[in-house]
Amino acid sequence: MDVMEIISSIFILIGAGNFVICGAGMLTFRDVYARMSVLSTASGFGVSMIIIGVFLLDPHWSTAIVGIGAIILLLGTSAIGSILISRSSILRHVAIVDVQFNEANVWEGEFVSPSEFQYRQETGQARKVQ
Repeated sequence: MDVMEIISSIFILIGAGNFVICGAGMLTFRDVYARMSVLSTASGFGVSMIIIGVFLLDPHWSTAIVGIGAIILLLGTSAIGSILISRSSILRHVAIVDVQFNEANVWEGEFVSPSEFQYRQETGQARKVQ
């Protein structure tokens, strides 16, 4: 076993360990927003470490091109997917569990569309949360 195989094994173990830790987080976190954060971390960091480890096992230019392309596409799709799922959760009024301060909710206990927000400002019905 040479040094490159040891280094690649370390990268693969870091990626696999990230999946284990994120899997435990998926079981322990109770709301969709925390779970989306864990899922995007696992897909972004964990898979990137595994791809780098695989590249170090077979350091060839074609492997590098495929690996770089996979990492770029993976980071883009996981980030955009997490944002869209979290946004749809907010629009469907999915509650945040054990929240101390809800930054996503400008109004007390309700989600207000931009047109409703403008109407409330114009009519003087706006009430901000302290």
